[in-house]
Parts: sequence; structure tokens; C-alpha cells
Amino acid sequence: MTGVAESGAEMEKECSYASLVRVAGFYEGVGYLATKRLVDQRVVMDLLPIPVVWRKMQPWLMFDRGRTAPSMWGEFEYLGRATEAYDAKSEYVAGINADIDALKAREKRKRV
Repeated sequence: MTGVAESGAEMEKECSYASLVRVAGFYEGVGYLATKRLVDQRVVMDLLPIPVVWRKMQPWLMFDRGRTAPSMWGEFEYLGRATEAYDAKSEYVAGINADIDALKAREKRKRV
């Protein structure tokens, strides 16, 4: 996906339905494992780019949910929302953001 598609229907034109289901199915499965506490939720949230994938796929997930079942992709949605909340208060993410800001400032000083 190039990031241009803004609706679920547009995403299906850009990517195949099978590809979208494959990615969503992976995160649905990880979400299921996390909600059942079969994996540590924090480890999953730290290792996978869940917020990025969730935000990018959300239009298609809601589109697909509307034509299938109201609970479709519920575990993925849970994981996406839980990770956003976790990241908002995470010292780990704050440290990464500080490191990125420091690198940007260093690069900016080099160019001057």
C-alpha cells in the first residue's frame, strides 16, 4: 500500500482482498493471543508496529466489518487501541522519540 488510499474500497483497488485479509488476520491472531494473555501484551506492543498498521488499515477494517459482521477484526482493533494508549504513556516510546529528536537536531546542525 502506498498510503494514498483513504477508504476501504480504495484500499481494495490498490491491494488484493487476500493481501489485506492476510495482514489483518495476522494482527487479529496476535490480538487474540494478547487478550487471552497467552503472550505478554507489552512485548507484542514493543515489538510490532501495531499503531502504524492499525491506522493505515483502519478504513479497510471498518469497511470490511460493515459488510461482514460487527465483531469482525475486533481483536485487531483492541490491539490497535490498547497500543495507542500504551504508547501514549510509555517511557520506552518517549525515549525513542527523544533519541529521534536528538538525531534530527544533530543532522540539522551538520547542514548549517
